[in-house]
Amino acid sequence: MTHYFTIRYRYSDGRGRIAFVVDDGRGNAYLFSGGRLQAGLTGSGACARLTCMLGRIGMCAPVFDTTPHTLDSLRQLTASVARIPLAVYQTTDV
Repeated sequence: MTHYFTIRYRYSDGRGRIAFVVDDGRGNAYLFSGGRLQAGLTGSGACARLTCMLGRIGMCAPVFDTTPHTLDSLRQLTASVARIPLAVYQTTDV
């Protein structure tokens, strides 16, 4: 069975490493880093809580693409998105 994940945030640790905060559509949030799912949280507001924790040691920016991704496509994206500056994902409140 193929699992799909939606990217909610792009994370940068300040040393050039890029990761994503993804959700699985069932209330679970994960850090996708190093080609695999790392940390995970469940329950209400899981993505927001994980992003808050990560924000203490790096920088998170929202991603507004709601395309579902497989683990393989996340691996490909992580490799290619490392070349895109984090500022591209940030928005400003007007």
